[in-house]
Amino acid sequence: FLTFQVDNVKLIERYVTRKPSVGTLYLTTTHLIFVDSAGKRETWILHMHISGIERQPLNASGSPLQIRCKDFRCITFVLPRDRDCQDIYTSLQELSKPSNIESLYAFQYSQQDSDDKSYGWNMYDTQTEYLRMGVPNELWTLTNLNQNYELCDTYPSHIFVPTSANTPVLVGSSKFRSRGRLPALSYLHRNNQAAICRCSQPLAGFSARCVEDEQMLHSILKSNPKSKFMYVVDTRPKILLCHVYLIREYSICEMRNPNMSAFLQGLENSGWLKHIKAVLDTSVFIAERRSGYQFGHKFTDRLGILETVDAKEASPVYTQFLDATWQVMQQYPCAFQFNERFLLTLHDHAYSCQFGTFIGNCEKDRVDLRLAERTYSLWGYITKNMADYINPLYKKEYEVKTPVLIPNTGSQCIKFWKGMYNRYETGLHPREHISDTLSAAKDHSTSLEDHVRLLEKRVTQICKALGKSEDSIQKALDGFPSMESLNGILNDLPQTDTQSLLRMKSDEIHENEQMASKDVLNDVKSDTESGFDENGSQMSKSGLNEINSQMSKSGMEDGSVNMETSMMSSSMSNDNLSLDILLMEIRSVALDWRSFRNIPNCICASPFDSFIKKASIFIYYCYIHIFCYLQHHCWKCGQVFCTRCIAKSIPLPGHYSHRPVPVCRSCYKEIRHSPSMEFPPITNSVTS
Repeated sequence: FLTFQVDNVKLIERYVTRKPSVGTLYLTTTHLIFVDSAGKRETWILHMHISGIERQPLNASGSPLQIRCKDFRCITFVLPRDRDCQDIYTSLQELSKPSNIESLYAFQYSQQDSDDKSYGWNMYDTQTEYLRMGVPNELWTLTNLNQNYELCDTYPSHIFVPTSANTPVLVGSSKFRSRGRLPALSYLHRNNQAAICRCSQPLAGFSARCVEDEQMLHSILKSNPKSKFMYVVDTRPKILLCHVYLIREYSICEMRNPNMSAFLQGLENSGWLKHIKAVLDTSVFIAERRSGYQFGHKFTDRLGILETVDAKEASPVYTQFLDATWQVMQQYPCAFQFNERFLLTLHDHAYSCQFGTFIGNCEKDRVDLRLAERTYSLWGYITKNMADYINPLYKKEYEVKTPVLIPNTGSQCIKFWKGMYNRYETGLHPREHISDTLSAAKDHSTSLEDHVRLLEKRVTQICKALGKSEDSIQKALDGFPSMESLNGILNDLPQTDTQSLLRMKSDEIHENEQMASKDVLNDVKSDTESGFDENGSQMSKSGLNEINSQMSKSGMEDGSVNMETSMMSSSMSNDNLSLDILLMEIRSVALDWRSFRNIPNCICASPFDSFIKKASIFIYYCYIHIFCYLQHHCWKCGQVFCTRCIAKSIPLPGHYSHRPVPVCRSCYKEIRHSPSMEFPPITNSVTS
């Protein structure tokens, strides 16, 4: 909802020599929006992304207001009146730091296309994840002592402990540890039974003793039959030191006119990369899976999203975790199914509070707040937009060949993540990002392969109708590669042959439809499982079931398999396959896709901003408004459009699977209004 509006505001961007943009600044309950009407540009800043606001001295141009964001963006607005600047400053101070957790954006956010807030919340299940590891077994068992969070309120309700540890040992060890965090299983290697357990420090320090706790540690050692000793690694971060590193990192990214030596010297003095190296060094011993969400990473405190949170509790631990993951991805680009955009989305939405996924300090907090009922899950949003987060270099067999990833932590191998810290400095990034080029090539290949399958089916039908072999048809087509030549072949055929060519037997059509239906089901199953590994290494079985259930309800994004099959039937209704339908099928698939390179604007005049639109997703929702810079190909015409111009998906007549694919508005209308085709309801190609 709009609360304030200021006209004739100047936007000053760093490293941009052109004349400052002039437009209108809008303050809403969730965003600060700058609209440059001349350049048709919109700049959206989520209130929760604001980390600092500074009023600068009044000058001849007006009253400057500098805004620093948690996504490392720094923008200066120059307002014509000092009073308006003060009002905006005061409002942003309050809106960017809510005092109550239920005042966060997630509790007011609503998606246009979905009222099912539960979707995505069950994709990670503790017991399912442990079952994937082979637990419970003869060495590890589930204890119900923490079922109501009585033993440890920051642990999940279901924890796995050594089978040899009885109840008195568990209770005694819990009382000896800070916040009751007794040693509990975090990860178990399925092959060699090596275990990683987590716990807190002893209450009285390492000099004190507890018989039950010693028995607990001995039980853990016994549960690792192939090891005669175990490591005790102190992974407690020096929170204040981490925060200092991040402040220095912000200052480097906010340099106005840095030269190369000043930037590199500032980067070295910040100590940030040294700290990332230390995190990676420790990670060689400790493999952090996704247990942080269940075992209680203090997201609310560490992210500092509330005004009531002690500043000493805030720490960029999660940013460091994502940075360390990115470092490993650079060394093993084929080992990860997700891409860089996935990490950036996690970072941005951890601070945005748009979803309930990162709200709360532990599982108990999330249960008490009823987040699964009152907020949307980020995992559900990512699942609906899975194609944007798939790494085109991922090789499934890589996990078999290299089951353990051991990163090289040499100083020369630790890189500065400019995609995170300088993502808004467009001059630093390539005009065409390689991952987007590969993803587009993969989509294009998928489209062509689907088209080939349909053409093969049509050739088989034509051969059966003519009573000729496919080889004879192929020989006739060898010298006629163009569509015009194909039309010539059809015209040269005798009238009786032409009629028989276009008249299909009903039983053959029915048989082909059944085959197509089975293939669609197989394709849906294959695509669902490939979203994250079907073995559950990145998504639990319950998560896959939830995706399947969602697709069943929406019919593969509102275009159900049955409706798609009926669409195929309607295209050949009355046992008649017309020449117009054949031509429509052939012309409905783009053989050439336009490159992303050197495309400054969409046809609607919305500008594309190089790395911003590609390396990260900025789909910020303000009730009915959606704004983003992502590029998309229309699968029918092959041209490039923005999200607004390609927000529809529909099955192409020339695709065998008849799955909904993204098309531009013009192509969508052309397909929908085709007289010989009937189509199921449309779907959104980019889910909001």
